[in-house]
Amino acid sequence: LFWKSLYNRPTAILAPVFLLADPGFVFFVGRDFGPPAIALLCKMGGFLLLLRWWREGKQWYLYGAAFAWGIALYHKADFLWILVAVGIAGALFYRKGLFARLAWKHVLGASAVFTVSAAPFILMNLLTAGATFRLLAPRATFAEQTTAFIASVGVRTGQVVDMMTGTASYRLFMGEDPAGVSWFAFVPPILVLGGIAALLVFTTLPGGTVAGRKTWFHVTFTALIFLQTAKTPTSLMPHHLMALYPFLQGAGAAGIILLLERSRWKYRAGIVATAAVLAAAPGIAATQTIYSSLERTGGSGYWSNAVYELTDFLETEQRPVALMQWGFTSNLIVLSRG
Repeated sequence: LFWKSLYNRPTAILAPVFLLADPGFVFFVGRDFGPPAIALLCKMGGFLLLLRWWREGKQWYLYGAAFAWGIALYHKADFLWILVAVGIAGALFYRKGLFARLAWKHVLGASAVFTVSAAPFILMNLLTAGATFRLLAPRATFAEQTTAFIASVGVRTGQVVDMMTGTASYRLFMGEDPAGVSWFAFVPPILVLGGIAALLVFTTLPGGTVAGRKTWFHVTFTALIFLQTAKTPTSLMPHHLMALYPFLQGAGAAGIILLLERSRWKYRAGIVATAAVLAAAPGIAATQTIYSSLERTGGSGYWSNAVYELTDFLETEQRPVALMQWGFTSNLIVLSRG
């Protein structure tokens, strides 16, 4: 629905194919590792409401988007990447429209709604003097930060590709890299990144699309999110890059559709169908490989059958136990008498 409203029906068909066949989406959102699922739902719900507000002018849509995004921030602090990117991209490409549509009472109303829904996050940081942001304080010289940022861009790029090929999910659940990654697995990221390149080219060329401004907003917004992930001076797991989803897939799909619309190729529907198959097949194959490996080996670490083996042992021995810790990224630690 969002991609149909923003671009067109063909993009709305192709973008979900890119997304649903992506092993990163299947495992990190479907299994809610991170967990990014609620933040993703609130993120896209907020964007859809914001798009309705922009087109229809009903302020309740704006307040609904503010509420959804407040929940998303409370749920995951890295939603700040989204908020910063929206603010900068909106100021760059829609400044006049925003001033024309927003009265101070609407700004204050949306801010109040956002504050209510994000209240736990805001209150915690007020009471702890900004505990969320302490790790973000620079502890190196500008030159060292620049070098680290450039290196981090490369690392994040590799993580995005690993998400799309299924390597990141396999590594997480199996504790090692897959034995071999076929060139076929790289077709989805090539299609997505190629589609984004086509989108930019056809928007920039003389006589480009009338939708140039929203396209540049979309791509700039996505790029800003990515750069913030690289700038954040903490160790990020691949699931943090779900902040880029589904904007990467949507931009790639829009670029492919635009390329076909601007070309004189025949059988465009067949080409779109072929692109969908080429995007879906490697992802489905990678997902099946991961499921088969989990079934065969039981997984590795805290994503494994070890917790069930521990349960069976404790039930068999009937020993008193004390649950010490089960953190989001920690093993289950149990003390027993021997």
